Amino acid sequence: MSNAPHLLYAVLYMASTRTQIYLTAEQRAAIDAKIKREGKSLAWIVREALDQYLAPRPDDFEAILDRTFGTIPDLEVPPRSEWDRYAPGFLDRPPEGRELETRPKAKRS
Repeated sequence: MSNAPHLLYAVLYMASTRTQIYLTAEQRAAIDAKIKREGKSLAWIVREALDQYLAPRPDDFEAILDRTFGTIPDLEVPPRSEWDRYAPGFLDRPPEGRELETRPKAKRS
């Protein structure tokens, strides 16, 4: 017998914290229906719901910035002189020191 299911359990759940919650009868019935429909466990459905509830909202820009700060430490911002993307012929010339890339045209039926 393979140890894969035990390994998967250890990877997914051993770092989790066991928590008890009280649900109303209506909440539990709704979750039970979802479990039956989707074939997921009660714990999985509760974790999914919490992940969605705790996810930063688009208007929570500070939380989004906090999560992404420092993710690209080597990012080089081009000089302002290269920011003018509306200059005539901008898309027809490559950036300085590079060759113009061409893509094969898609065949139309």
